[in-house]
Amino acid sequence: MVGVGGTGKATVAKLAAFIEDCAFLRPYVSRTYSLVEFRDDLKKGCVRAGVKGDNTVLFLTDNLVKVCLNNSSLQHKLDFPRFFSKEGQMEAAGV
Repeated sequence: MVGVGGTGKATVAKLAAFIEDCAFLRPYVSRTYSLVEFRDDLKKGCVRAGVKGDNTVLFLTDNLVKVCLNNSSLQHKLDFPRFFSKEGQMEAAGV
């Protein structure tokens, strides 16, 4: 959703997630929020949606997107092909 701040986008997204019985994940950005924390938040969302099978809404705010886009090497730092280590994969799968 796109719109002017304060128009209720987060409220509507939360309501839609509730109606559809989805988990609502919203990373909160602070001054100390970093790519490490963003990666951890994404991992939690992936585990919840992919491993546990929960219907999940990942709500990203414009502030979070700005933080991520300000880092020119976001894709390299997140390292998507190796998002989970072998140990992390085993832990997430419950093995």
